[in-house]
Parts: sequence; structure tokens; C-alpha cells
Amino acid sequence: SEAEDALHLVLQEGDDEVSEAAESALWASWTASGDEAVDVVMRHGLNFMAGGKLDKAIQAFSEAVERLPTFAEGWNKRATACFLAERFDEAVEDCERVLALKPRHFGCLSGLGVCYLRKEEERHALSWLRKALKVNPRNADVQRIVADLEARSAYALLRPRITQVLAELRSDREPMAAAVEAAAEAAAAVNLTSQVRAEWDVHRVEDSDKYTYYFRVSVECLRGPRVSGAARYYALKREGGSVFPISRVTQGPAAFTLEPGDAYRYSFMLTVAEELVAARGGLLLRSAEGDQMCEVALGNLALCGFAPADADADAVGVGASAPGPPLVEAVSEAELARLNEGYNFMGRLEIRIDE
Repeated sequence: SEAEDALHLVLQEGDDEVSEAAESALWASWTASGDEAVDVVMRHGLNFMAGGKLDKAIQAFSEAVERLPTFAEGWNKRATACFLAERFDEAVEDCERVLALKPRHFGCLSGLGVCYLRKEEERHALSWLRKALKVNPRNADVQRIVADLEARSAYALLRPRITQVLAELRSDREPMAAAVEAAAEAAAAVNLTSQVRAEWDVHRVEDSDKYTYYFRVSVECLRGPRVSGAARYYALKREGGSVFPISRVTQGPAAFTLEPGDAYRYSFMLTVAEELVAARGGLLLRSAEGDQMCEVALGNLALCGFAPADADADAVGVGASAPGPPLVEAVSEAELARLNEGYNFMGRLEIRIDE
């Protein structure tokens, strides 16, 4: 209806207080069946459900939808009762009936996501929960669940990749051809092969007691659909030969989304007790629909003990060959302001790793 369309528009565009009022109005409109007999049965069902009498609640809601099959909220409440009774497949079926009648029923969309979560089908759960957020973007509970699921899916992809890169870095091997090919195939699946470009550089910061490095990362969307950051990782090698990873989920202040032609640049400082000699890294990006992810490599950095193929006075880039002295000239804290122009500074991290 036009009234419902208007409420959905307010839900999308209004401020928090107005959106909350629109959400309440939508629930009120969905709850009223227009049939007094059905409303009475629904009230009985709600009382049964509140008292934990789930079988009787399901019976009552079944009677309601038998009387009025087009009443979406009758199906939705039966789905809720089935979910509470851990009859998840039946709950999913009822949710599908709701959405056939009310495609923008955000309560059902999120409920369907939680059903799939209980069925341990996280990919389906995430898909439905994202749809719920598109309709009702201010739902804090759904936001939290989506953030948790996105973090878990990102780390599930990152863990084996980080293990592999650390092994390569430890033995000074180049990236495995199979891994490079797999990354290219994953990128092609979401049209990222020639769509996104990422690079980084590093500078030493003057520090009398420790080794402090200032990293700058730039990622640019050249063409194709929108992409968002999912996670990032860095693998670093110390002078003594040991290696260690740093990984972060790209959420909160670190989150970014790129349209074609957009670029995102960020920086961070890292302090360690032993000099670094090499680093590798990558960004995990999510496709516009959020259902596919792939890695965009940052490349290799030689920080000490190797001579890069084409280094300049300020930064060290990809490529290394003959052994040599430290490659990264130290810069003062005052110079960092100039270097950080155009970059989002993410903070300073100090790593202490025991041998």
C-alpha cells in the first residue's frame, strides 16, 4: 500500500527517532488482520508462546492462517513458534510464505537469517541478514550479528592464506604459483582482476630504543562494480629470521567501500624490538552483493638486507635482489605529517614477541 511504502521510505531515510516510529507503525500494520476472529486466535497464540506452550501456540497460529491464508503475520508468528521449538525447517518454510506476501518484512528477513544460523548454514544466514539490513538499516542487533559473521568468514579465508605466506617468508620463497593462480581465479569470479589496484610502502621512524615503521597502503577501484574491504593481513620477517602475522577485520573506523574511480588510503605505525627485513600483505575484498570475497595482494616489501629492483629515496616498493644495508631511511616524527597527507591514520601498534 502507499502508506506502507511511505513508512518504508522513512525507515530508510529518517533519523533514529523517526525511523523507530516508522518501524513501530509497520509492526502495528502487520499485526492487524482486519478479521476479529483471526485477531482473537492470534492473541491466544501469543499468550501460549509467551508461556512456553509452543505446541499450542503453533496450533493457534495454524488456525489463524487457515482462516486467512493471506495474513502474513500469522505465518510469521508460526515461524517464530517453530523456531523456538527448534523446528527450523518448518520455520524456514513459514518465513518463505511471509516473504511471498510481504517481501520487505524485516522481522521475517532477520528471523530467516537466524534460522539458517541455527541450521549452521552461515552463508545463507548472512545473505538474509544483509537483506534485513537493507530494509531496516538501523537494527543494531542485526548489525552486530552481520559484523560477527563477516569477521568469521573473513578469518576462515585468511587463516590458511596467512599460514602459507608466513612459510614462504620464513624460507625466502617467492609466492607459490598455485596460490597466485587461485587468487587470480577468485578475483576474476568477482570481476576484480583488473578492477582493483593495491600497493604499499614503508618508512622508518626515528626511535632511539626500538624499531618503528610507518606503513602507507593505497587501494583503488579502477572499474567494475562496487567493492568493500573485508579484512587485511601483513606477514613480517625479523632480522633473526622469525616471522609473525598481523590481521584485522575491516570494520568500524577501518571500513571502506569503493565505487569505480574511488581510492582509499590508510596508514599505520608499527613498533618492534628487532629490525624487520621483509614484509608481505594482502587485502580481502568483498563484492558489491557481499556474497563473494577475494584477495588483492599488496606485494613484497624489502626493509633491510636486500637491494630493491627500483627503490627511490623515500619508499621501498616491490622487488629485491642482492644483499645490502638497511633500505629504509629514518624520518622524523615531524615529517610524518607530510607523509600522511591524504591517508587515514589508523594508529600505532607495538608488537612484543618472545623467541
